[in-house]
Amino acid sequence: MKNRFLLFFYFVFFVSCSYDEKDNTIPGNIKNEFSIYVNGELMYENILSNAYIENNTIHLGNYLKFTTDGNLVQFNLDYDNRLFSSFGFNTSQYLNLNIISYDEVKKRIKAEFSGYIYNNPENINSEAKFVNGVINLPIQPLIAPVNDTKNSTKINNEKWNCINYTLQEYGLPYSFNTNFNCYGNDEYKIVISLNTANFSLGNYTFDENSFTNKVQIAKYNSTTNSIIYYNCSGDFSIDERIFGYIEGKYTFTAINPNNSLDILQISEGNYFIKLNPSF
Repeated sequence: MKNRFLLFFYFVFFVSCSYDEKDNTIPGNIKNEFSIYVNGELMYENILSNAYIENNTIHLGNYLKFTTDGNLVQFNLDYDNRLFSSFGFNTSQYLNLNIISYDEVKKRIKAEFSGYIYNNPENINSEAKFVNGVINLPIQPLIAPVNDTKNSTKINNEKWNCINYTLQEYGLPYSFNTNFNCYGNDEYKIVISLNTANFSLGNYTFDENSFTNKVQIAKYNSTTNSIIYYNCSGDFSIDERIFGYIEGKYTFTAINPNNSLDILQISEGNYFIKLNPSF
């Protein structure tokens, strides 16, 4: 009887030790994880305890946004006090996101990512970093919705939506002239230009010579790594301004300056832009 007891004790001890060596996670629990490697070196480990969801978009702090159907929206990383971001055009071709599982009942997301981010999100030849990592986090609803910039339109009658945007000031310093560069994970971007400190509600007409209160479309050529800015003319409205946000509409015709037969008709444009809170 004593020998049987000792045998059972050794068995339990062996199984327990074998489990500890394999995984420190308590059975039944799932280890939360969000880690980022840069050029093969671990930069961040378990930096978030939750992911958040708004509509069908999952937010991981200011680092990563993607949709529940696997479309990467944006990746940002501060590296050596410089901002590196996912490429603006055809984003998913340069940074891959793979959703391993998405449990809507248990509210959990498991995914992995790998690819390149760039110091200039519009120049594929700018300094790049290879990033990869894993995500295994619970999901919570975003209590305060992110009222971010939104922009939707039709390009030659095909629906187009902005999924990512950047801000770019232009003109004289402190002039508050700002370009809102909106990308749609394809070859196009739509640029809304306005003076965020000095504008009035109303309707405007614009052409290729207009400096502000205008909209323009550009197309990325991956073969030449160049961006073609079309000559654009049409109508632009600023309809409402509420608590640091403005919204309005636009419609215009765009002509390729290098090929007059390449014409894009932009219709049913609607935008909602978050301005700097100080404005």
